[in-house]
Amino acid sequence: MYKIDIKYEINDNEWDALLEKNSASTFFQTAKYLNSDNEYRYPIFISIKKDNEIKGQLGITIVKNNTGSTKYLRKISQILIYLSF
Repeated sequence: MYKIDIKYEINDNEWDALLEKNSASTFFQTAKYLNSDNEYRYPIFISIKKDNEIKGQLGITIVKNNTGSTKYLRKISQILIYLSF
């Protein structure tokens, strides 16, 4: 069974080391890119695990002041909640 971990803070080096193992990963998925000093942006780090081994990673940035993003954030949240059961 898969387990989904959602975090707002991670160990940058561990996150990036796992990304380096996948040739399809990009700079836009790295902790350096996702973490920001901008007060209107915050990252969410999602790890998908099976048997306590990470099978996938997803990093997203939420923009707080974008009024159009609320609808999409709600939809993403519902999908993640559904997948976590």
